[in-house]
Amino acid sequence: MALTRRNLLYLFGVDVVLFFLANVTSGSNSKHPGTVSNIFWYAFLIGVLALILLGLITLARHLRPRATSG
Repeated sequence: MALTRRNLLYLFGVDVVLFFLANVTSGSNSKHPGTVSNIFWYAFLIGVLALILLGLITLARHLRPRATSG
């Protein structure tokens, strides 16, 4: 998988959806309140960590001087 701006935006979109799902499923009217919400929350946190790491990698690639041939 290539590290592109589009892929980072997709990951951001998935992360936003996970955040909202974690909040919507946190109701207390089920047998195990919070179980599904916790799964979505931890997936959201993993996504945020991935966004931070991939953003730093992208920034490092952008700031690295380009090799010139000649």
